Amino acid sequence: MLTETHAALVPRGCPACSSPDARTRHEVGAWRIVACEACDFVYLPVAATPDYFAEGEGAWESSIKEVRARKLKEAPLVTSLSLATRFRTKFRKKTPVTFIEQALNPGPGEKLAVLDIGCGSGDYLDSLDERFTPYGIELSKGLAERARAAFEPRGGHVVSATSVEGLPQFAPASIDAVVMRSYLEHEPQAKEVLEGAHRVLRNGGLVVVKVPNYGSLNRRIMGERWCGFRFPEHVNYFTPASLAAMAASVGLSCEQGFLDRLPTSDNMWAVLRKP
Repeated sequence: MLTETHAALVPRGCPACSSPDARTRHEVGAWRIVACEACDFVYLPVAATPDYFAEGEGAWESSIKEVRARKLKEAPLVTSLSLATRFRTKFRKKTPVTFIEQALNPGPGEKLAVLDIGCGSGDYLDSLDERFTPYGIELSKGLAERARAAFEPRGGHVVSATSVEGLPQFAPASIDAVVMRSYLEHEPQAKEVLEGAHRVLRNGGLVVVKVPNYGSLNRRIMGERWCGFRFPEHVNYFTPASLAAMAASVGLSCEQGFLDRLPTSDNMWAVLRKP
């Protein structure tokens, strides 16, 4: 894995306001996490170059194996129990598809376009019915090929690129919903991606977001051992307030019910809307 001194890591300022001034908030091993002096957004002051994540050890399908192995070593009992009971997630109602269907609910014969940013192999849009046409952006070349094979027979397509490069390949106001599930914490140019999402969304369209909740009680209790710290993959650390502020800065409103941002949960959901 990359270390903070690796040549493929580049310095960056605050992704929310671009300020270069920041103070150290955490030191986790060799990694430093900072808070912006201007707006208090919490972030990693370095980010890996996109080619690291395109293939090889940095690609999601490879890095997730390393993460699981590390967790098994550091917390074998908890990790083993979590992996052994993955079936429990099938009973949870919160998925991007749930939010999209509840918010848009297209009628018979109506076709809606859904764009999954960081779509992986395309699994998360598989359960959308024929009323929806799936599209994707995926940096990992291997996963992009798998998603392309799933989406193209349904009339969609997949762009293999960074999100900043991929979003301009979609026409303005051509998308009804954008999915950013477990994605925005990885994106060095998070604000620019939200601006791109605003551009491609039709009026009334929405962005479904799931990110780690830096404001969670567990993060405060666990400190540097919090499960949401993951390097160099996670470069942004959102709270409900900082996510809403970044969304507002690009013209998107932020809707979060109490159950979507429970302080006891390490993750939170949000629906961002284009007026």
